[in-house]
Amino acid sequence: MKKFLLTLLAAIAVQFAVAQNYAIISSVGTTSEYNWNQSGSSLLLPATSGGSANDVYSSNQTLPFAWSLYGNPVTQYKVSDNGFITFDVNETSNPSANVGLPTTTGPKNAIFAFWDNLELKPLSTYPYGAVSFNYGTAPNRVHVVQWRLSQVEGSATTQAIYFAIRIYEAGDFDVVINYGFAAFSSTIGVNNATGTVGAQGPRGIQGDAGANGNDGAPGANGANGAPGANGTNGTNGTDGAPGANGNDGAPGADGTNGNDGAPGTNG
Repeated sequence: MKKFLLTLLAAIAVQFAVAQNYAIISSVGTTSEYNWNQSGSSLLLPATSGGSANDVYSSNQTLPFAWSLYGNPVTQYKVSDNGFITFDVNETSNPSANVGLPTTTGPKNAIFAFWDNLELKPLSTYPYGAVSFNYGTAPNRVHVVQWRLSQVEGSATTQAIYFAIRIYEAGDFDVVINYGFAAFSSTIGVNNATGTVGAQGPRGIQGDAGANGNDGAPGANGANGAPGANGTNGTNGTDGAPGANGNDGAPGADGTNGNDGAPGTNG
């Protein structure tokens, strides 16, 4: 299994790949053998010590061991001050405007440690530049390409970042973001030789965060709302009409007169 590691100070991202297809996973920390301030490193950019590098490539660099990217063997690479390396040593375009991955218009056959509009220039007396160094022993050697104090092009000198690519003889590679000052919007990931397959990590880093501020005081309670208006009393119902008087009953019929009695019989 291949892996592509993205390491952030206080928030480290680790990228794993299966069958030469790279995917993104995050973790914290890095191996003790890695030294972000390694002495005895070789200067790749700028071309001369004390100079500057802006939108330029280094000369071709040779890997110290056999290695492949997306299953294709690569032996040489060159470094851009804009935060990436390309194994296409014939590439002349060095774009500073980063885009998402994969891309057919950006650098191909490339690993992007921190692709952004960057430059390498002196910052006080601090060491700076793109360098390379190796550590470990065969068959577990590690080749490191590191950018020291890369700065946003044209920015104040306080806006800078340290980052690196580590290429492992065993076949893996990783990206280590040591720390940064300022806000960036970089592209981090990998692009194959045709620009049709790639993987992209989280974009940018906000640099070292300052100390957490104290919690603010709780907000004042809102004023009570006005009481609702009283409802209107209902209208009284209308009195019903009085009932109609009943009709007088019909007078009773006169009784029938009785028949006269029969006359008495004479004695």
